[in-house]
Amino acid sequence: MRHLAAFAICMLLGLAGPTGRSQADPPPAPAQAPDKATFDEARRHLVRGAAAIEMAKNDGDLALAADEFQKAVTIYPGWAFAWMNLGQVQARLGRLPEAMASYKRFLVLAPEDKEAGKVSDELIKLEFRLEQSARIRNRGGIWVGEGGMPYLAKAEGNSLVLKTARQRMSARELDANEFMGGDTGIPVREFRLELQGTKVTGTSTRSEVVAGKCTVPAEVVEVEGSYDEAAGRLTLKMQRTRFQSRTSVNLFLDPVDCRGVTSLGKDEVQVMLLGPLPEGGIDIPVDLAYLPGGVLIRHEWQGHLGVGSYTAPLTDRAKALGFQKMDEIIAIDGLPIKELAPAEIVRRLRGPVGSEVALTVLHKKAKEPEILRVSRVPVAPPAADRPFVYEVWTN
Repeated sequence: MRHLAAFAICMLLGLAGPTGRSQADPPPAPAQAPDKATFDEARRHLVRGAAAIEMAKNDGDLALAADEFQKAVTIYPGWAFAWMNLGQVQARLGRLPEAMASYKRFLVLAPEDKEAGKVSDELIKLEFRLEQSARIRNRGGIWVGEGGMPYLAKAEGNSLVLKTARQRMSARELDANEFMGGDTGIPVREFRLELQGTKVTGTSTRSEVVAGKCTVPAEVVEVEGSYDEAAGRLTLKMQRTRFQSRTSVNLFLDPVDCRGVTSLGKDEVQVMLLGPLPEGGIDIPVDLAYLPGGVLIRHEWQGHLGVGSYTAPLTDRAKALGFQKMDEIIAIDGLPIKELAPAEIVRRLRGPVGSEVALTVLHKKAKEPEILRVSRVPVAPPAADRPFVYEVWTN
């Protein structure tokens, strides 16, 4: 942080006048010099900006310096040195288009300045950073991960952040006496990823989870993996801790207190996320924990894809397309559901608006399946940031 302030102050002290050049420098292009009062006022804001940099404790505090430098160039638009300082701070703040504009203005005003070569190089770097930021932004939207649950992806600087509150802890992550000891909550999960070409690094965060009367601690682990941009696929590897929680019950089988939460060691796991999902879909709720003939509510993939949910009736659209209560989709475009992971199922249901997908559907008590051809329509994004009771969402 202080190296930028030192640079600014050194340059300020070296100013010989409004042009800021030494006697050895070549003369600049003709420009209208300001009167002394105007230059002194612009210089005052430049010095104030340098002071703001000295006082800054983080990059966010640099906004004050940017404001002061902006005032300097507003008062004296022909001051190349002030434009260069403004560009430096804007770049540090992540205001890449503004920084590029400031640097370009500097080069127009002082093409022969001794700093012109460095500024030209910085422009090239900023162009690359801007391209990378645009690439990350284009990856924003809805992704689908483990168990077929949705993640909301957003660009934050050069990071892609994927977050969900819809994915439960699997049996591989948590062994809890849930049936006798009470329900297990749903954590908030977040992947914060840096994409460098096909290489991916970052962190995976899971919030703490209430399991019966116990609380399973939060966990943050390092992540590495790969990104296949053409396939829209993130493949991530990480070490996850396996936990065991036990809640004691009384004679009436009511949860009483926590007998303990134990770490059972770490497992290396691989997670695949697909996205961003196309806007189009069948616009029908599908159940990713469906089990034909099952009487218990389930929360993990059972190898079957149901239509609708346990608690809600079929939508009017589903009925109009020929779906019935307790239908099972057994193939998508001829590909059997049993051969697909939940995330792959969700993505195959999606596609461009107006495109068609062929769903092989088995009605309850029917002996033979029926093929329903569905035109995809715009699908509203799911609420990935708040938990749902069932593994049902509209695709």
